[in-house]
Amino acid sequence: ALERRSLYKEAIAAYRAGVEAGADDGVRAHLDNLIATRGFRATGVAVNTDLERPEFCITFRGKLIAERRVRYEDYIRIEPPLAGGLTVRGDRLCAAGAAHGDRHSVTVLAGLPSADGEETPASDTFEVEIGDRPASVGFKGNTYVLPRTGSAGIPVITVNVERVSLRILRIDERNLVNQMIRDRLSGLLGKWDIDQIRDEEGELVWQGEMAVVSERNRRVTTAFPVGDVLKKTEPGIYAVVAEPANADSKDWAPRATQWLVISDLGLTTFQGADGLVVFARSLETGM
Repeated sequence: ALERRSLYKEAIAAYRAGVEAGADDGVRAHLDNLIATRGFRATGVAVNTDLERPEFCITFRGKLIAERRVRYEDYIRIEPPLAGGLTVRGDRLCAAGAAHGDRHSVTVLAGLPSADGEETPASDTFEVEIGDRPASVGFKGNTYVLPRTGSAGIPVITVNVERVSLRILRIDERNLVNQMIRDRLSGLLGKWDIDQIRDEEGELVWQGEMAVVSERNRRVTTAFPVGDVLKKTEPGIYAVVAEPANADSKDWAPRATQWLVISDLGLTTFQGADGLVVFARSLETGM
């Protein structure tokens, strides 16, 4: 009855009590099968390659004991071994110290305890392959004030990318309030947003590609010289949208977006007991 209600932990306890009371071999075999398919056990390994130093996590069917009273290193065998330690994250046990391109054999030994008092019934071995980081393009932040003159550009951050496709959109001052109401400003833009700004609420002022230096699996920062491609700026707010040059142009997922104000006015505010003080200065001269 417990098993039919998906209360597997309670069902396993009931079957165990039945076996201890002398149930037949059919009940014992059913208990073994239920433990293997529904009981506490390692179920696989999840790899996160989108990090400078990748990691992998052993996933379990049940929560682990977070306190350090359990030395999980006694129950885990990793070959070749890693220099980093093991960290509990709910139903995962994560290993640090791996590198892109590595291959490891991970064995979870029998007897590893769970937070519910169960133990892994047998040893399980998993083969882990850590691939390269996925290609990505991004910015350091989502908003930026670019001086009208003397700017070196905005930083574009890439991983495993050799060329970046870039578009610059402008929303004029008459449409800014509408964008604020939609909470679009400072957010990431997807294909639908880009098309709508281009066709209805603004304009596409520039598009092209930029070559970047690619260092395998490392973040590389390249300055995009906005001032060189925009010879003349108009009132409004700009959005620079970036993606790998070989990305699917029909993909609806959000793109890396840098919202941009190009101005010679730099604003500084100070909040105090007597109110708010605002300074406006020229970014070119400091006056």
